[in-house]
Amino acid sequence: MIIYPLTLIEAIMTAKGVQSRQKIIPFILQSMESSISAKYKCNMCSYGTNVSTNLKYHMLTHTGEKPFSCEICGKKFRHPTTLRKHVAVHASLSESAFEGLFQ
Repeated sequence: MIIYPLTLIEAIMTAKGVQSRQKIIPFILQSMESSISAKYKCNMCSYGTNVSTNLKYHMLTHTGEKPFSCEICGKKFRHPTTLRKHVAVHASLSESAFEGLFQ
């Protein structure tokens, strides 16, 4: 028997409205099924994946480590994709500030 983290149950219970619950339950069930058949499994929770890099980044959630930092503001991130999205915000902010000078 697999015991899933309370956060999954909380996600279902706190989803606003019946439609939200109907949308989130299949996603959670799919996540649980993939964790069971996953090639790489977390030894600290029920997370599992078939991609080793995904497990590597997942483990950072347990250690609290955030090895990727923004060179502009210093904010830190666990995943390089999140950092990339964050840096794009800086770029769009500076573009809009620059455009404002010529309007």
